Amino acid sequence: MFQFDASRPKWPQIVAEVRDRVARGLYVPGQRITATDLEIEFGVTRVTMGKAMAELRRLGVVRTEHGMGSFITGALGEEK
Repeated sequence: MFQFDASRPKWPQIVAEVRDRVARGLYVPGQRITATDLEIEFGVTRVTMGKAMAELRRLGVVRTEHGMGSFITGALGEEK
């Protein structure tokens, strides 16, 4: 399981990890990811994962299509 830094909130750490995985080619453009799978992998609640997914969408790292799911865009997103 992913090791969190207890001094920081979990959701930004998940965002950083997903961005890192995109940068390393572990997640590729068009790859479908699910919040449920990530919740299990990271051992976090739906609320925490919701915050992480919202930030990944805001950064453009993930796009969500209604009725289809969430997909990696390939962008790393710029902090704003």
